[in-house]
This record gives sequence, structure tokens and C-alpha cells, in this order.
Amino acid sequence: MLRLNTAERIKVVLKDALGVPVTGLVAIDFKASSVYLYKADGSKTTIALTLGVNLFEADATDGPGIYEILLTSTHTNTLGPIAVSIQPALALFVATYFQDVVDGIAYTLGTPTGASVSIDIANVLLDTANILVDTAATVVKLPATTMASAVDVTTAATGVITSVKGPDNRDLTQMAGAGFVSANESLVALKTAILGVGTAVAGQVFDELLAAHLVPSSFGEFMNILSAIMLNRVKIDKNTKTLIVYQADNVTPLKTYPLYDLNSNPALLDASERGKGV
Repeated sequence: MLRLNTAERIKVVLKDALGVPVTGLVAIDFKASSVYLYKADGSKTTIALTLGVNLFEADATDGPGIYEILLTSTHTNTLGPIAVSIQPALALFVATYFQDVVDGIAYTLGTPTGASVSIDIANVLLDTANILVDTAATVVKLPATTMASAVDVTTAATGVITSVKGPDNRDLTQMAGAGFVSANESLVALKTAILGVGTAVAGQVFDELLAAHLVPSSFGEFMNILSAIMLNRVKIDKNTKTLIVYQADNVTPLKTYPLYDLNSNPALLDASERGKGV
């Protein structure tokens, strides 16, 4: 990334057609002894090269092929993408292109306010230290007074905001408030009531009359059928070869089961299988 309005030395690697780094190049080895700069706004600038002024060979021994081209602040005065076309004069190297972006704002250090920049920096540090001291001196501190104690929870100590209270170590049964009945509504009472919910619910479920549970395929219906089989009237009808289970009135049929022999034929005396109830 190149800095805006700042002279920059760009680096390029120049090689011949076989990929071998080329050393010893001078200005005339470049097309028209120049390179060509293209800015983000589309403008083109021809940069005339002079060895040792704006064209440099980095190191022919340890860095063969590396060259530096100096761009002036005029060349970097436009934000955005920038490209440099580097063309050979006599095919001594392969045409190369350098691409980058001009970004940011360049800052120039102005004339020191004091005798030197170092003295100015020292003064800034001193001013910063003074600001820290002044800030510490203006911090509002709480009075060095202890907060209200548990036994004095309704009275604020001197210098302490009245809404700030100390710890309350009273028994939960002593909690109170508007419309609050401590004997029945304390946290202890609520805990006791909650612990009793399980037992109460269980009692309501298991003591519920089966007559109230008649929804088909429900657990209540199943319990009604089971109770009828165990307790109610059961009759074997020799004419229809069925087993009839009656409701609690012992008159109204609840379930009728077909009876079969070993060959799955309707049977009575030699019945060995009971079919699905209807």
C-alpha cells in the first residue's frame, strides 16, 4: 500500500525470457528510458528514468534482478489503484507490471513549538501526568463510614444514601410488605405449600371416581374396563358364543368378547381363545 502524497520506492524483479534475473540494467535499457504510471483517475504519467536518481539496482550479487523505482509525491497524489508498466527497450527483460493502492493520509511533522521535538514530547508527557493527578483529585469518594448493620437496617449511617442498606439477617418468617400476611405468605410458608403439592395432586388423581373418565382410548376408560372385568357381572352367552362384561349396574353391557376353539371357530364348551372386545 502506497501513502498518499508521499514519495515511495517501489520494488520490481526483472527477468529475461528464460526466467533468469537480469543485472546491470540502466535507463536506456527501458523503453524510451522511462516507465509508465497509471492512476486511479485514468491519467497516465511518463516517468523518465535516471540511474541513481529514480532508478536503482538493489543488489546484483545477493539480490539479482531486484530494481527500485522512485515515485514522487506527485505520482502518489490520487487515492485508489495504481499501476506501473515497465517495458524493455531491446528485449533484455520481460515486460513487468507493478500494481498497488494509494491510501491513507500522509502527515508531515511541523516545526517544534519549543526548542525541539523531544522537548515537546516531554511537555506532552508532563501534561498527561498532570491530567491524571487532577482527575484523581476530583473523583467523588464515599465517606469512610460503615454501612447500616443488620440490626439497624432501617437507619442509614451518616453520609450514606438512605436507600443503601446493610445485610438483613432476619428469619424469613418476619418478611412483610403491603398486603403481606407473614404467617401464610412468607417464603417458609410458600416452601411448605409447594412441598405439599405433590401429595395433594396424587390424592386427587388416584381418588377420582372412574365414572368421570369415559373418553375413548383414555387411561380413565382403560381403568373402567379393568375394574369391570375384576368386579362387575360377567356372562357367557351360549347362543352368540360370546363373553359379556357389564357396567356397574350389571345390566348394561360394557364389552363383548367372541369365543373360539382351537380351529378359530366360534365355540362355547371347548372354547380356548377370547377375541378382541367390542
